[in-house]
Formats: sequence, C-alpha cells, structure tokens
Amino acid sequence: MAQKDLNQPATKGDLAAVKSELKNDITRLEEIAKTNTLDISRIKEDVGGIRETMAAKDDINRVMNSIDRFAAEYISYRNRDILRGDEIMKHGDRLNDHEARLQKLETK
Repeated sequence: MAQKDLNQPATKGDLAAVKSELKNDITRLEEIAKTNTLDISRIKEDVGGIRETMAAKDDINRVMNSIDRFAAEYISYRNRDILRGDEIMKHGDRLNDHEARLQKLETK
C-alpha cells in the first residue's frame, strides 16, 4: 500500500496489493516450513542412527573390564610359561650332568 495519506480510506487496489504481498509472504513461509521440516526429519534420522551405534558408559566399562580380565589371564599364562621354560632348562642341565657322569662311569 502506498504511503499517500494515512487518513484516506483504502481502495480496492490497495487491498489487492496487500493481499498479493500477504500471499507472497505466506508462500515463502510455507517453503521455509517445508525446508525446516525436511531438515528436522534428517536430523532425527541422524540422531537415531547415532543412538543406535553409540556406546554407553556401561558398554565401555564392560569392554574395558573384559580387556582387563583377558590381560590378567595372558600375564598369568606368560608367567607360567616362563617358569616352565626355566624348569626345562634346569632339566636339560641335569640331563647333561647325568650324561657326563655316565660317560665317566663307562670309561672306568
């Protein structure tokens, strides 16, 4: 509406212009609303996907506890293996010692 004289009554032309502007504004708002709705929908899908794949603190604690138990068992087995290896070395030394003594006895 033109700013002629604010005390003059609005004409049909003025009302038509305002109506046209309002229609344009409504159309733009509807387009914005559609875009926002699509964006919100995509964001909801993304958040849903993140929730499905996201690990909670309890999940992480369970995994860490399992790793700790496994590591403790591994260390225990490794220590036992070291002890067994040490015993095998001692037995080897004893066998060599016995072999040397037997050879001395056989030569007499």
